[in-house]
Amino acid sequence: MSKLLILIIFFGCFPVSAAFSDEIVTSRSGKAVHLMDDWTWEYVANSAKKPQTVIENVNIADFVDNTQKYKGRTLKIQLGYKDSLNLRDGQGNELEFYNFKGANLKMFILIPKNISVPNARFMDQLYVTFICKHGRLDSGNVATLITRAE
Repeated sequence: MSKLLILIIFFGCFPVSAAFSDEIVTSRSGKAVHLMDDWTWEYVANSAKKPQTVIENVNIADFVDNTQKYKGRTLKIQLGYKDSLNLRDGQGNELEFYNFKGANLKMFILIPKNISVPNARFMDQLYVTFICKHGRLDSGNVATLITRAE
């Protein structure tokens, strides 16, 4: 049986947990963490977070040219689905989306398995609500809601 040491430290208002083990464990946030005989730190967000405002009227040209300023923001944009996989079959992966209105936009968005998505195929138009976690077009975008554009 392997050793497991868990420490809880309070850093401001965010509890930080550290674990030492060679097993896969479930963190307080419910995610599996593989620790591989090394210290692994996980910041657990405060449960009393205020909901984030969704920015719906995004200027696509500004988003393409100044993506970094949208870092950490939640956006809703009409996008075309550009990947060869059916959207439902692609859940759990970063998939390619585009928008050719105004400025050409090509971006990748992670589609979590735990959200409901339409049965969209190549070139279907969708409203995608996502968090721009890293302020980049090629990675770090996570979908929170996807609906068909009417």
